[in-house]
Amino acid sequence: MDTVVLLLLRKKMNSSGISTSELYGKTQSLMCFRNHSGMVTVETPSRQVKDYYKIIGTEVPAHVKVDDFRKDVLGLAM
Repeated sequence: MDTVVLLLLRKKMNSSGISTSELYGKTQSLMCFRNHSGMVTVETPSRQVKDYYKIIGTEVPAHVKVDDFRKDVLGLAM
């Protein structure tokens, strides 16, 4: 599974000139904090980080409800 994801990322990034390690580092650099009700607030990303997320086809949300994220991504009911 990891290899498939890596190859798909490399294919998307082929023309951008960005390495996968640079993409991983920049897209994981956002600071977040979770409150007591399970809502995660994500810091506002820099323009460069927004561009990296755009390359992989997603946007950075300002807030994420943890239970909803788990349901959407993992198919888990909490």
